[in-house]
Amino acid sequence: MITQRAVIAWCLAGALSIGCNIAECFQRERLEASVAVAVEYGREGEYLLRIKVTNNGRSPLVMDNAKVPWKYSYSLILAAEGTQTLSAEIDKRYPIEDAVSGTVTLAPGESISGLVSLNNRFRSLSEAAAKQDVIVFWSYQAATVDGVKAERCGGWVLIARSHSSAAAQ
Repeated sequence: MITQRAVIAWCLAGALSIGCNIAECFQRERLEASVAVAVEYGREGEYLLRIKVTNNGRSPLVMDNAKVPWKYSYSLILAAEGTQTLSAEIDKRYPIEDAVSGTVTLAPGESISGLVSLNNRFRSLSEAAAKQDVIVFWSYQAATVDGVKAERCGGWVLIARSHSSAAAQ
């Protein structure tokens, strides 16, 4: 079983492709798209991951909704770790949900974006971010409705302690 610590260790060792905030995911002849990821700060103590997928190809890109990272939790791998030495992993939640049906089509040059609530994915994220910076590692592999998979891409984003309302107190 792959643990959060293993994913983090692989990222730090360079075994996974790391890109800060942007990664090219689709490099195959039929799939040409890019993925951009950034943290947004919502209401007090709320952390959101904004994900944008853009079709850079010459033909439409048709994906199952279950492969869109903000529509189905299990289409996006996430791990979170505090930056202080010997910090504990941030508890991950595993929601019970059914995959969403339907498809989404991106015309050439078109983008879609959505938000993933990091608070819903990690139980103690707000408490950890009040004490230290937190790094959220992500990995995503898109696929078309006909089963063609893109290369897996990934990276990390920083939740700065200074954005935590508890840290300002």
